[in-house]
Amino acid sequence: VNNGYPGSELKDGEPWDAYRLAPLGTSGVFIFHTWFGMAWHKFVNLFTTMPLMATFFWVGVIFSALSVIPAFFIGKRISGNNVGGFFTALLMAVSAFFVQRTTGESSDTDVYVVFFPLLIIWLFLEALEAKELKKKLVWGSLAGISTGIFLFAWSGWWYVFDFILATVGIYLLYTLAKNYQNISETLRSSDFLNTIYLTITYFVTTWIVTSFFDNVKAIFDHAVLGPLGFINIKAVAVNSVWPNILTTVAELNVVPLEAVISQLGGKLLFALAIVGVLLTFLKKDENGNRDIKVPVLLAIWFVASLYATTKGVRFTLQATPVFAIAFGAFLGIVWHYASQWVSKELKLDSRITKVIFFLLLAILLIEPVKAGYAQAYGSVPSMNDGWYNTLLKIKAEAPADAIITSWWDFGYWFRAIANRAVTFDGGTQVEWGAHWVGNSL
Repeated sequence: VNNGYPGSELKDGEPWDAYRLAPLGTSGVFIFHTWFGMAWHKFVNLFTTMPLMATFFWVGVIFSALSVIPAFFIGKRISGNNVGGFFTALLMAVSAFFVQRTTGESSDTDVYVVFFPLLIIWLFLEALEAKELKKKLVWGSLAGISTGIFLFAWSGWWYVFDFILATVGIYLLYTLAKNYQNISETLRSSDFLNTIYLTITYFVTTWIVTSFFDNVKAIFDHAVLGPLGFINIKAVAVNSVWPNILTTVAELNVVPLEAVISQLGGKLLFALAIVGVLLTFLKKDENGNRDIKVPVLLAIWFVASLYATTKGVRFTLQATPVFAIAFGAFLGIVWHYASQWVSKELKLDSRITKVIFFLLLAILLIEPVKAGYAQAYGSVPSMNDGWYNTLLKIKAEAPADAIITSWWDFGYWFRAIANRAVTFDGGTQVEWGAHWVGNSL
């Protein structure tokens, strides 16, 4: 806002943040979070005068509210009715873990982990279901642009990209296997070719936008190497002899699956969400055919998000949107078929049975709504008078070289010795050198 670039100063002509990782500092990186916060602040102040702390309070709130919109359309598309969309959107809005990570006082990037995947998946689903090739390519391009912007917002953007490509790959192989007796005809069919054209459009668009925000190799480095890096996110002594700092991060603590299920809404809702995924495989389109594209995407997303929770409790947030979608799909599909069946068997007006089943299914959301409300109501600021006064006291009374003397000189000395390769038993043993320094201390 003040300088026109991220960071506190320019160093060799490049933005530099002297406060982050002080006293060393680090390069100032322009990411979506800071860009939007700046743009939003300037927009609000066109109409009123509001400090940056006040405008930034609303960044997470805005995107958490916007997340409800693509959630509704995904739920509607999968279940085939507005009721499924409504339940999906409602559960997404009140999810306690989502609320916890996106309240106004939590100025973090967590909200993008939910907003962008929902937006991207919705746009791609619309592309898959579009009848005309032109519409497919337009929706696919929008999905690609959103995926590229996701890279600008969060480093773990690649998983949605991989899920989409995996879904298309499985669908094309399934189609060929299903029609193996007429492979040549299948390869020339409009459905098969349009899916390939859509995938190419999505890939190229994503590549162009990610290249703009990063570099031309970003899509390959992240999409291919990202999963491998995530698997080893807390591995020790694999690529380096130094301790892995991520093993000490509280939000990367591993919690039992039972705790994850509890955070998502409980065993009953979790079981119904799994049933919802299974029902999508059984659901038929208007022509009486089963289309596996959406069910496969949902299944991959669901399984992968549960695996992610084994790497840390923070990744429960990745499971939140797909859980809401799966549960909303269950409610929407059950509402549609149950109300029709009861209306037919009991000779009742279908409008009456639809209202009755809507109210009955809505009972399942009472506890999630209460949990989300309690989470929001109990939210307190991360910064308070105690923190503020303590930091002011440190700033006023601590010696100017306190950090440099107690940490930086020692750290520099330690690394200089430990990084010096020590010849041991005829080989270069950096690990032994670090071990020797540790024992000497």
